Amino acid sequence: MNDARYLTAKESLLLSRTAERLLRLADVELNLGEHVLALLKQATLRQADCERDDIASIDSTVRIQMVGCSEELEFTLVCPDDADPASRRVSILTPLGLSFLGHTVGAVVRVPLVSRHSRPTTLLAVRRSARFAGQAEAKEAHDAW
Repeated sequence: MNDARYLTAKESLLLSRTAERLLRLADVELNLGEHVLALLKQATLRQADCERDDIASIDSTVRIQMVGCSEELEFTLVCPDDADPASRRVSILTPLGLSFLGHTVGAVVRVPLVSRHSRPTTLLAVRRSARFAGQAEAKEAHDAW
């Protein structure tokens, strides 16, 4: 399994605030805040100007494949307020979102299943979401003038 993660300052701040809130929930069997803290401890903070296209980030669309399955799945990682499972927009604060956030293409990570088991899953591809691709094209057109 690949544990290397590369987070933006925005992602790190969002995760940090979430972990703090979750850790205040004292009487729960499984506290997701502890998982988020562990993720933050081993993550590398990306430089502000780092625009790598191979890292799963907020507002990037990822394509994954569970080991042993032929089917590929695709969804977009988003902030919690933008989540919409019917549109394949997955919050980075869900177990699925947390599994891939900050990982690079080719990483094999464990995705938690409902049965409290997990399954190794490969991150096959990452691309910027369409809403940012359009902004990039507009900027290129503007710069060409």
